[in-house]
Amino acid sequence: MGYYMMPSATSVGNHSLVDNLNKIINGLTKQEFWSKRVANQCRILNLRGWGRWLDCESDFASDEIICLEKICVDKLGYTPKLDFTKLVDTQISLADITAFKGIFEAWENYKQALIDTVNLAIKETASVDIQLYKKLICLADRLQDDKVRIRMCYNRLNMADWGKHDLMIVSMVIHKYFEHEHKQGDNYNFNLG
Repeated sequence: MGYYMMPSATSVGNHSLVDNLNKIINGLTKQEFWSKRVANQCRILNLRGWGRWLDCESDFASDEIICLEKICVDKLGYTPKLDFTKLVDTQISLADITAFKGIFEAWENYKQALIDTVNLAIKETASVDIQLYKKLICLADRLQDDKVRIRMCYNRLNMADWGKHDLMIVSMVIHKYFEHEHKQGDNYNFNLG
């Protein structure tokens, strides 16, 4: 009877998977820090609803990092590498409503970059580890749903020309949702229509 060696991403010769796992962890870390920073900047503008939403985004990213790293270590014998230089552009400041309007593009771009990388990793993981494969599918589903919700909010605010009163009402609705209805880890389910 032989000794069983746990397969690793590198031992199966899948350096592309290793690169993508690193990109996913780095993307989630960037999202975690960016979301926390923007949440507090939203509070400075009295947009507490978005602050609360972005806090949830940051917490979600943190939880996903922990879970993915555990799977990578336990199943692949691999620890994803964090590149701290990628966190430089998380130091954003929002001076006014125009600057706030601009965060939606960056927010969507973070989501899309993660979606693209997760989709590549999904293709590579099916034959390596099924738990990681399932985790990445759930992550892709959540990220895609988040991106749609961000776009819906942007479109909703755009319909009212980004008026201050409307922003405050929408912020209040979002704040109530995240304070009283949303459970961490669940997809978002609020209506601004």
